Amino acid sequence: MKKILFLLMLVSILATSTLFTSCSKDDEEDGGSAIGSIEGLTASLSTWNGHSITLTWANPGKKLYLDYSIYKAEGDGEFECLSSRNADESITDGKTEFETTYRYYVKVENMVSDTVSLTTGLKYQPYLNSCYAQVNGEAEAAEIQHIFLEWTVGETEDVDEYEIYRDENLIYTETKNYETEFRDTESKSFDQEYSYKVVVVTNEGQRYESLESAVTPHRPDAVSREVPEIIKVKSNLTDKTIEIYLSDVSNSGLDLIGFYAELEGLNYYWESDTKVEDMGTDEEGNLILKLNADGVTLPNGQTIWLKSKVRVHIDGGWSDWSDWNRSFVF
Repeated sequence: MKKILFLLMLVSILATSTLFTSCSKDDEEDGGSAIGSIEGLTASLSTWNGHSITLTWANPGKKLYLDYSIYKAEGDGEFECLSSRNADESITDGKTEFETTYRYYVKVENMVSDTVSLTTGLKYQPYLNSCYAQVNGEAEAAEIQHIFLEWTVGETEDVDEYEIYRDENLIYTETKNYETEFRDTESKSFDQEYSYKVVVVTNEGQRYESLESAVTPHRPDAVSREVPEIIKVKSNLTDKTIEIYLSDVSNSGLDLIGFYAELEGLNYYWESDTKVEDMGTDEEGNLILKLNADGVTLPNGQTIWLKSKVRVHIDGGWSDWSDWNRSFVF
């Protein structure tokens, strides 16, 4: 009986030890040969300013199927295991608070990284997530439509207003605390840098500034867009379908086919943009645009002609329209 009791106690101790050592800093002195080094451990705030912290690291000598253990401490507190089975060389900690300092380190087998620390931001400090120029057109036809700003704030309940600054000059005040984006539509110049920042003003008059974000709009180069050609038209009277065959326009940026087609004399037409991925091709690589005329009433004994034109959308811009094509279909 004593022997059985001793065995049960031994199993219990071993199970407890295994659970403890799977995520414990005390194991860093374990023996065994090094498999590499955990390098470049970094921590960064997410765009939500304290909503999460992202850690990344590198281990050039990592074995396959090896799990990392990640440890976390708040302030000067004790380290606790955040994760003991992390196969990737990154992790996001979503359990953080504003204005709080956290420390982290990573361990795998007998290798331990340096400890990094990071303090999350103030809950009312805005962070500019997006700041870019919206440019339409190309080359000499290009125009700056606006410069777009989008920011995040940890809490908005006590926000009274947002102030938008360009090159240190106040250009707009937004009094809706839920609005967190702005479009600067004043005329701008290409190749000129503009610096923006957002200021949060709370109900108590406290002011919190974002970091500045610079934007330099550039004039896009012109893209050569080959105008497509309608090479043939086929129709089927039974199911009232029409197939328009387009010449192969070889360009990796081709995504849409714009077309206009009408049945002459019947006041029936199609006008739409079709995704290239939804279109078929023939043996020669020509695109096939399918039209359905099921809803049209065809008069008996009358020749029906299709008048059509097409264009292509490549790298964000449209080509010119093709020449008109006129084909007998029904």
